[in-house]
Amino acid sequence: MRSIKLFLIFILVIFLCNSAMAQQELQVAVLDFENQSSYSSKYSKKAADWMINELTGSGKVTVVERKRLDALMLEQDFQASGHVDPQTAINIGKMIGADVIVLGTIDKLGISNKTIRVGDSKIKRYVSFAEVRVRVVNVQSGAIIFSDSDEASLTTKSASVPGFDMGSNAPSVDVPLKKTIKQLSKDFINILKNNGSSQKRPSVL
Repeated sequence: MRSIKLFLIFILVIFLCNSAMAQQELQVAVLDFENQSSYSSKYSKKAADWMINELTGSGKVTVVERKRLDALMLEQDFQASGHVDPQTAINIGKMIGADVIVLGTIDKLGISNKTIRVGDSKIKRYVSFAEVRVRVVNVQSGAIIFSDSDEASLTTKSASVPGFDMGSNAPSVDVPLKKTIKQLSKDFINILKNNGSSQKRPSVL
């Protein structure tokens, strides 16, 4: 009987320890990115969603649910997409219970093309590109604990000859944009790992 009680106590202790550790996970909120390019404004939200997926998938931090953040933005009449200044971002972070808040900027996004003539034929070269900056701000101190940028591009070609249309082969901007988001998310997580346990709030924060 005593051994059973000890076993149950042991299980309870493990459960409480795991719960305590979960409560110590870094709480991260990701705002919609500011899109400074002339490309579609929908990528402000898409970029943020992709970063949320990357950070969540890392298993190293707890990301504030998008629905909670959107509800707060609407309730407090904050601008929902981009152009949120650092102080406003900090206030949002405090209201939502986040430890840090991610501010992203899409500096460049688009598709360029160039046509080369070879006799009667045409070869069109497409380049989709993206350049992104990310800052992670400590909600309590206002300090920037991570700041970096990344860029990526994708090149495709299509050809046409008289009497035969091969169609266009223009690449989507999604590919280079996702690539930058993935790299920046990875760099941020690595910073946390290098400054202590990624499962708890790092002392550098």
